[in-house]
This record gives sequence, C-alpha cells and structure tokens, in this order.
Amino acid sequence: MNQELIDKLKNELEEGMGLEKCRKCGCMKDALNALEEALPQLKEKGIAKIAERVDGWVGELEEQKYK
Repeated sequence: MNQELIDKLKNELEEGMGLEKCRKCGCMKDALNALEEALPQLKEKGIAKIAERVDGWVGELEEQKYK
C-alpha cells in the first residue's frame, strides 16, 4: 500500500466520520472494526498513524441506527 492510498483511505474515513449518519451506520462500524484487525499486520510507513485514528473513530461511533 503506498502513501497515496493510505492518505486517500484516511481522508475518506475522516469525511465519513464527519457525517452524523455515518457515525450511526453499521457499515462504518464494520469498516472500522475490519481496519482495527488488518492495519496492525501491515508494515507500511504511515499505517501506525491511521491505526491510531481508527481507534479514536471507533470511540466516536454512535448507537447503530441502520446498516
């Protein structure tokens, strides 16, 4: 995974987490949970920073309203 893809992933997630509907969506929860599992296995530069953000975003999720 190159830095451009890492940045794109981070930007897309930041945009989604900025939307109330996304913080309540099961899709976002599933995506963040999958990333929490997958990111620590990657050794690419920049992954640690996005992994920290993912942990924070999981804490910002609201009660799931839909999927």
